[in-house]
Amino acid sequence: IVTAEEKPEMTFTSHEEDLMDDILAVMNDCKLATDVWEGEKYVTISSVFPILFKIVDKVSALDVKTDAGEHLRDALVGNLISRFSLTDDEYLSQLSVHAVASFLDPRFKDLAFLGESLHFHIHDMVAEQMEEIEVPTSESELVSSGGPRISKLSKLMGEPSRPDDESSIICSIQDELNAYKGEAKQALDSDPLAWWKGNARKYPRVSAIARRYLQILATSASSERLFSSFGNIYTERRMSLNSEIAEVVLFMHYNNCC
Repeated sequence: IVTAEEKPEMTFTSHEEDLMDDILAVMNDCKLATDVWEGEKYVTISSVFPILFKIVDKVSALDVKTDAGEHLRDALVGNLISRFSLTDDEYLSQLSVHAVASFLDPRFKDLAFLGESLHFHIHDMVAEQMEEIEVPTSESELVSSGGPRISKLSKLMGEPSRPDDESSIICSIQDELNAYKGEAKQALDSDPLAWWKGNARKYPRVSAIARRYLQILATSASSERLFSSFGNIYTERRMSLNSEIAEVVLFMHYNNCC
């Protein structure tokens, strides 16, 4: 048995220290991406493509110190490009869910990470889906679609609760799409769902499609955490636990009820 006092100090050669620095530099953005994508309380699907392209650009430009670090850097970049076909526009166009979600997120809507030919493809896909959306015409339809409630004062006075230029519904599908494309990009730390809540009346069709896409999770991490939690509840000594009670226990666990 080695006591704390007898534990030898770990020493590394300069080459080993350089190698550890290279590994941390190459893998750091991958760790950050994993942390972002495993979330379940904020929008994640729209950030998949922007983050992948950013990682490739940043890691490719890294100036590593060791041969092993160079090999790791090149292997990571090569694997990301080949696995997600980041240089194949035809393949990327098939991953329409991720690309459309990025376009519908006001933080990434300029699609700067994709080729211009894909921009038109994604815009056309959204326009086609907009044709299936019925524009809300009544207050109840507007509220259920995520738009702002009309205040009691506005009801009494018979005036809109917002200026006409902000609350007017754009009739033409193409005009609505072009107007959204002309909006300023939002900050990366902003909440796209909050942005859409405030602009649902202005862009009723686009906002309806945005709700479809932005609710998708980028990874299955949340469901895997759920299965792990169930595994902690159903143990060898609790196999006869009633399913309804187990559901309540799980609900209390995830909602900090105890």
